[in-house]
This record gives sequence, structure tokens and C-alpha cells, in this order.
Amino acid sequence: MTSRSKKISVAVAIVFAAFLLWWGLKPEPKPAPPVEVKAAPVEAPKPVAPAPVETPKPVEPAPVVEPPKPAEQPKPPVVEPPPRPAPEPVKEVPPPAPAPAPVKETPPPAPAPVVVPEASLQVEKKPEPKLNKVFASYRLGLNLTADFRKLGGFSRLHDPGPDTGSTEERFYDNGYNRVDSSTNNFGYTRYWGYSSGTVSNNQIVMEVSTSPTNGISPGNDAGLNHGFEIGYSREFLRREKYRAGLDTAFGFTTLEVDDTRTLQNVVNRVVDVFQVPNQVFVVPPPPYNGSYDTPGPVIGSNPLEDPSARRVVIAQAATITGRRQLNANIFMIRVGPYLEIPLDKEEKYAFTLNGGLNLVIGDLDFRYTETVDIAGAGSIVGPGSQSRAARGAQTDFLVGAYVGGQFSYAIDENWGVFAGAQFQTAGRAVNSKGGKEAVLDMGQTVVVQVGVSYSF
Repeated sequence: MTSRSKKISVAVAIVFAAFLLWWGLKPEPKPAPPVEVKAAPVEAPKPVAPAPVETPKPVEPAPVVEPPKPAEQPKPPVVEPPPRPAPEPVKEVPPPAPAPAPVKETPPPAPAPVVVPEASLQVEKKPEPKLNKVFASYRLGLNLTADFRKLGGFSRLHDPGPDTGSTEERFYDNGYNRVDSSTNNFGYTRYWGYSSGTVSNNQIVMEVSTSPTNGISPGNDAGLNHGFEIGYSREFLRREKYRAGLDTAFGFTTLEVDDTRTLQNVVNRVVDVFQVPNQVFVVPPPPYNGSYDTPGPVIGSNPLEDPSARRVVIAQAATITGRRQLNANIFMIRVGPYLEIPLDKEEKYAFTLNGGLNLVIGDLDFRYTETVDIAGAGSIVGPGSQSRAARGAQTDFLVGAYVGGQFSYAIDENWGVFAGAQFQTAGRAVNSKGGKEAVLDMGQTVVVQVGVSYSF
């Protein structure tokens, strides 16, 4: 209830109390005996439902005190006025409801800016694409092999002379047939000797053996080759379902090949047969060494065999033992396009295809030791085995290609991890030393990679 309503209610209460006081203090006229005046019943005011507004407490009227009646004195008769009509009951007027305060229409407040969490932003609005990427990976090389070529070789230790001729100096692995002081008169010589062999049918066999340098130890596996690769890629094309660009990388790996296999090779042998004349009844057993001018048993000085049957090839008669080692530092540069295909809507997972040019620099170090043995080769003049060793370094430049694929996972906007494989071809690197060759075959190399990338 407002203060104004309170004032109006108090004023009404005061007026009503004053009226009652006045009514009570007014002198009562003498009642006429015959006339009985009855006051009209006063109708009680109907209760009014209290307004929702708080009603002030009514002011109780002051108690009416009747004055003492004066002593009765004879008065002249007074004409009684007609009775006053009973006053209408005063109805309590509820205080008027306070006028509602004018409502001032205020414009609706401007909507507060909606703050979207960062996570929602990432879902609703994709971040700007990162076009540049650097990466580093561990690389494991497989299927690198090395061939060792031009192995073996047993050079002719002795010269058996021409195919025909009775006055020739002839030397063999197991003997000799030379010109004596009589100049091999009548086609015989006493200047002969042998260290092994037998006499059969009055014939003595003398031999010279050689072995070519064409032994091969193929397909020596280099095993697992450990290395690394670092690179950079740039995105040039972005579509809804794929990305494309160019990447380049530098890689390094090492390898070691150690070969100790025992090899066999062919033997080329010259066989000459000399006749023992019937006049010689006793042929000394080996070893026997005749002299230039000392009398002794004689043999023919011209080989009996036909020249076409003189030379014989014997397979797997030469044994090659030793060790062959190849150590290599391999530097690789690759460059080529790539195609990246996202595998999910958030582009967390992706598969990438790549391929291009592969440049390889091979720094090779080749060393070997070998011994070649030929059974029966050797005589009083020389041994039946030959040994040799050598070492040398060489650098080769190779050009090839590569193709590969990898799966990647984006940890966040910048960092990611990947794993994949590549097939690389770069030809063969050859290192030659001491007549031998070490050939590193990089024509079918498989590379497995695991690495991390950073996009910016």
C-alpha cells in the first residue's frame, strides 16, 4: 500500500470517529410519553474482501463518555421536532487501489555474444590447412644383396711349350722335358724328370693346370640395414577427398656383407704323354731328375697326343677359399609427388601414395683374401696353390626410382606419426680391386619407415 492510500484511509477513519463522537455528545430530548421512538436498525456493512494490497490497521474510535445528567428543572413544554431520520450507515470505502506506476517500455537487451568452447570451434570450423610439413623417420632396408665376381684364378705356373716339336723346353706341374746336350738327338732326351705320376704302357703323363678368374659368389644378403631419413613436403592442391603435393627427402644407411663360402671352379689342364723307348728296361720311379749331360734313361721329346686332345677341361677341380667383405655408406636423395587421401571426417587418419626419382651415392669399401688349390698341381718347380689379397674403396653414383605408401595419424593440428614402406630401385654399384669385383645390387630394395611429422 502506498503512503497516499494510507493517508486517505486514516482521514476516513478520523471523520467517522468524529461523527460518532458528535452523535454521542448531543443532548437527548425528553421523550414524549405517548410516542416511543425506535431507532432503525443500523445495517452492518458487508464485509469487503481484502484487497491484495496490505490494508492498514483500522483506528479504533475513542471511547464515548456520557456527561452527567443535569438536575431536572421544569421546562416549558417544547414542541418535539419530528424525529430525525436515521443516518444512513456509512460504508467503509476501501482505499482506492494505487494507480499502477507507468511501465516504461525498455528495449529488449542486446543478446550477449555466444562464447563457443574451443573444442566446438574445432568441430564446427576447420582450422586453416597446414601446407608445409617436415618429417624424420627411422628406416630399415631389406633385400640388399652383393655379388662377388671374378674370383679364383690359378695362373699357369709352367709353360708346356707348343703343341708339337722335339726340341722345345717344356715345363709341367709334375715334371719337365727339356733339350739335353745332344739337342734331343733322334727325338729323345735324357734331360727330363717328374715328381708324381706313374708309368703305364711305357708312357709318362705330364700336366699343366690353370683355372680362370670367373668364380662367382652370388646373392650375399646384407641383412637388416639401419638408417634414417629426413624430409620436407609442400601441399599444392587440396580437394574434399584428396590432397596432392611434392616431397623430398635425404636418407642414409650402412651395410656390411661378409662372405666366407668355399667355392669350386673349373680347371683347364694341358696333358702331354711322352713315350719311353723299348730299349729302356727300367724307368726310375718318381721323384726323378735327369740332367743336361749326364747319361741316363731317355724318353721321347715330342708329345704323342694329337694337339686337339692335348687340352682337357675338368669341372669343379679348383677349390677357392678365403673371405670377401663389402662395407658401404649409402646416401639417398629422393624427390617426387604424393597423393594423400583422408580416411575419416576429422581427417585424423590418412593414406599417402608417393613416387618419383631416387638418387643414390654409394661409398664402397671392398677387401678380400683367397687361396686357390688345384689337386695335383705343383711340382719340384712350384706349389699347387695360389693365394692373394687386396683392398680398395670406390664411390658410385646411381639413378633410379621409388614408389611407396604410408598410413598417418594426426595427433593435433601440428604433430603426427606415420608408418609405411617403399620399393626402391637404383641399379648396381661396382667396386673393382685386384681383378676382383664386389657388386652391390640395389635394384629391388624394400624400405620400411616409422617416423614423426610436424605441419606448419
